[in-house]
Amino acid sequence: MSAYNKFNRVPVINVQKTAKNLSVARISAGLSVKDVQEAFGYSSSQLIRRWENGKCLPCAENLVILSHIYDVPVDNLLDITMVGQEAAPL
Repeated sequence: MSAYNKFNRVPVINVQKTAKNLSVARISAGLSVKDVQEAFGYSSSQLIRRWENGKCLPCAENLVILSHIYDVPVDNLLDITMVGQEAAPL
């Protein structure tokens, strides 16, 4: 039995807490939504606002860019929890 099969727990991203982390990191970096919009070259700030309101999550590449812009590790932006139950020992 592989180590993965020993547990029925999986990591899940908490979208609302991640959205809050994104907003806090931006503000802590002293940036406005418009600043982030311009850094990405977007014509609108709608997508950044959707990330910060928990309507959607940035893709992995955009998370890496955000961590660079905000000068924080990607782990500080994501809120990940393990859900499920451990499998019973055999």
